[in-house]
Amino acid sequence: MQCFWGARSSLLRLASALLAGALVLAGCSLDTAKVAEPRESDSVMPTPTPDPTPAPTPTPDPFTTSPTPEPTPTSSSAPATWSYDLESAGWTVSDSSSEGLILASNNTGCVLMLVETDESESDRYSSDRAATEARAEIFESAKPDDYTETSRTPRGTETMLGESGGESIEGLGYEYTYEHGDFGSVQAWFWIRVFTSPQTPRVTYAYLQCPHDSYSEDVVNQLKNDARLAIVGGEPAKLDG
Repeated sequence: MQCFWGARSSLLRLASALLAGALVLAGCSLDTAKVAEPRESDSVMPTPTPDPTPAPTPTPDPFTTSPTPEPTPTSSSAPATWSYDLESAGWTVSDSSSEGLILASNNTGCVLMLVETDESESDRYSSDRAATEARAEIFESAKPDDYTETSRTPRGTETMLGESGGESIEGLGYEYTYEHGDFGSVQAWFWIRVFTSPQTPRVTYAYLQCPHDSYSEDVVNQLKNDARLAIVGGEPAKLDG
């Protein structure tokens, strides 16, 4: 059976278009997603030569010394990242995958994209749920021009495995049907979660697309159960936590 995506370039074309959506989620564009040029203010200033004969520091009076202040508590959570075992579930990870972007396909013509990127505007939102809803709308508007949406079905709050069998991570799920000039009718599943914690603001999402006849809830469940799609790090686990 001919692969649904045809040549390898089809997968890369889709990934490029959807990566643009990922960058929009992060608050930038393909043109601005570059390493910033060093600014003059970022230049390293030479370290001053210390005084060769510094005056001795007086010994503090133990009865008047102020107590050492307690350290300010910080989040111990690491930035959210994807964990998976796609190969054992029959998926092939593309050589075009890179840090923050995983591309994979299976033998029925389905393609999976996993994205993780820093969230640049976490302070704009009152909660993780509000940020996730807003970013989902941005992603939808960033889809390639040759995809015509014919249906959209919100799945509501949907969980993903947490780290090492811990608390499941809540996100928002959606299903779409598109018409495409080359691929015909396709169906897609989209899961997204934004973490707005000031210490580790992060956007994570999964995008699965299949030929219309190859898509089913079983494919989604296979990714969650057999391929062990999971979110490692990131808190809180709940959207309204």
